[in-house]
Amino acid sequence: MSLTCPLVASLNDAPPHQRQFSISAPISGRPHPISQGFGVYPYHMLGQGACITPNGYRMFAPLGGTILQIPGTAHLLRIKCENGLVLQIEVGPDAHKLMGKGFRTLVSQGDTVQQHQAILELDLPQLKRELQDIRVMVTLLNSQKLKGLYLHPHSLRAPEDTLFTLFI
Repeated sequence: MSLTCPLVASLNDAPPHQRQFSISAPISGRPHPISQGFGVYPYHMLGQGACITPNGYRMFAPLGGTILQIPGTAHLLRIKCENGLVLQIEVGPDAHKLMGKGFRTLVSQGDTVQQHQAILELDLPQLKRELQDIRVMVTLLNSQKLKGLYLHPHSLRAPEDTLFTLFI
């Protein structure tokens, strides 16, 4: 079983599907295909998604749901969305080594969040000083449920802009 779904070249090339919906950008910045991500992400071992080179300091919930996980290091969080999808958002491959320094959580595990609600603040200057890579990975851990995913290629302003359009 694959953990991924096909990438769609344009909204006009959407595969046959029953529903489509958008996932908002969790942070402002420049999006890139997941193939440009770090660690196991380019191999889709954590699902389909994208990476964002951030230029914003505040992270927002891309969809409404429940915070499934947010470790004390605050570099990663998982949200189970109301539609059943599970999103993972991770900052930098080595951010866990900072033990939470440079991060301020605005939510806790088990909290219910609304789409566009602020969930995390980053001290971007500090993270840039202390980490070699501050890209933010956004993946759908159960993306095998999707028929396709379109990554919007334009620069993102969170939470207003769309990061993905999903086809189910």
